[in-house]
Amino acid sequence: MRFLLRSKELVVLQVMIAFVFSAKAQKLIDKGVEFWPQYYLQVPVDSLWSVSADYSDRYDDFNEKVQWIGRIGVNHQLNSFFSASAGYAYSEYFTNSGTRRENRPWQQLAVAHKYRFLRFSHRLRLEERFQRDDRSTRYNYRLRYQFQVQAPILKKQKGYVFISDEPMINFGKELNDLNKFDQNRLQIGLQFKLFEEFYLTPAYMSTYQIQSNKKDFRSLDIWRVGITYRWE
Repeated sequence: MRFLLRSKELVVLQVMIAFVFSAKAQKLIDKGVEFWPQYYLQVPVDSLWSVSADYSDRYDDFNEKVQWIGRIGVNHQLNSFFSASAGYAYSEYFTNSGTRRENRPWQQLAVAHKYRFLRFSHRLRLEERFQRDDRSTRYNYRLRYQFQVQAPILKKQKGYVFISDEPMINFGKELNDLNKFDQNRLQIGLQFKLFEEFYLTPAYMSTYQIQSNKKDFRSLDIWRVGITYRWE
């Protein structure tokens, strides 16, 4: 089982790299910096079920609020490797032309396993995106796949370093062949156990995202600081 998972990881990484570099062949029109403070809550119900929630504000150049998003989900551990989750997210984007609101139900499958001192995780999430602003209402699906590797840096699971990559693809009746790629997120960060159930996660994320004209792209340097309360 572990050999099969490691073989698939190599294939998935090759596909992701080819996919992202093909997207970067398009025109890059803008660069920016954002800051994302994030808050997470994880509450176990029993050994198999848990509830999670998170909230994040997003600031352009550390001062102008451009978005906020909140999520809640229910998680079920299928076995020692696999878990399944479903939930709902709501977000508001603040643009020059007004506020864009999004209702976003989502479902995901995740697998996690260890190899020596490394921990690998895969997350495949499907989102149904209902977007509305003053001019129109839109609906499409988004599929996102995250691959992450963790390595411990402190004893007793009190700290680790991680790196992840997450490409996202849009699809649905309202989309054409030219705008399937949505964005890619490459991230590196740390997580530390502050005390008891509280964790701190500082991270840097580089994103490459398609713009509204479906031809040009924007690159962002994102600095994230997450605080997690994990009821243990």
